[in-house]
Amino acid sequence: MNRASAQYDIIKVVTTFLVVAAHAARMYTGEGVVQPYNSSAFLSSLCNIIYDFHMPLYICVSGMVYGLCVDDYKKYGNTLEFIKNKFLRLLIPYWFFGIIYVAPVMVLFRFTESSYLEYCISGILLVRDSRHLWYLVVLFGIFCICALIKKQMQKWNSFIMFAVLLIILAVTWKLPNVFQIKKIIYYLPFFYLGYIINRNYEKITGILKRPIVMILLAAAFVLSHLLPAGEKAAASLCGIGIAAGAVQYVDLRICSLNIFKKINKNGFGIYLLHPMIIYVLFYYLGKYDINPVLLCGGIILVSYAVSYVLTNIIRKTRLKAVIGE
Repeated sequence: MNRASAQYDIIKVVTTFLVVAAHAARMYTGEGVVQPYNSSAFLSSLCNIIYDFHMPLYICVSGMVYGLCVDDYKKYGNTLEFIKNKFLRLLIPYWFFGIIYVAPVMVLFRFTESSYLEYCISGILLVRDSRHLWYLVVLFGIFCICALIKKQMQKWNSFIMFAVLLIILAVTWKLPNVFQIKKIIYYLPFFYLGYIINRNYEKITGILKRPIVMILLAAAFVLSHLLPAGEKAAASLCGIGIAAGAVQYVDLRICSLNIFKKINKNGFGIYLLHPMIIYVLFYYLGKYDINPVLLCGGIILVSYAVSYVLTNIIRKTRLKAVIGE
């Protein structure tokens, strides 16, 4: 494993944990499916900060890995085979977990007013409220676009193409909110940014890891965080820059640890499974007068651990295709 690949794995592991933490802390923002007995301004603020950058970073690191596979390892030469692979890897888990896992929990616990059939059609089939699973549809859409323009991506000036994508991003609010078309276009620049970072890895990370650059990015992130909710792309870019710079200081020997390898291997399963576990735990425990930090922290750890165990159980059965394997 080369240095870049190891660092991408570290970013993926950290970002997956941040996703779990954000989904749990979201209950304290007033926008979660459960309203806990006690409020927490700290957890609400923490959630908002993580939400500023965690999914753009998640998408961006996918772009980094895509660039590594296409440019460095010379993979994905067959476009149709690549799209078929991503269909199996992403959309099979999407439909399975959407219909068998997400929809039943949402309906049985009355987190939605829709019936099971209505939720499956509108929420899952039309992808209007598939909860965390929207990420799978968006990533599949981005992969399809990149597969079709791969030659252009490799030939055109990276930064000019990135600027064009940013301009396109500015008009995403006009796109329909069905099949996640809006989010596919919104997150495409972040995916392509990951591709650019991989293509110019030594040069870009050499700049980002400088202490003065890290400080400036952190200051810009704070300022961007104060912008209205719909204008957080700047905060996302700063967060990505900070992550790409900070990982340069991590001892890569961590990647050889058995526990790290197992967590990294189970990352996709943890992502698929954790939200409904969080919902159910808050449904039963959120009504009690428990310190918010202790309750939220405990639920984060339990949901992460249970998702990890369930992923291993699924992998040992004939159902491992539902986690994209």
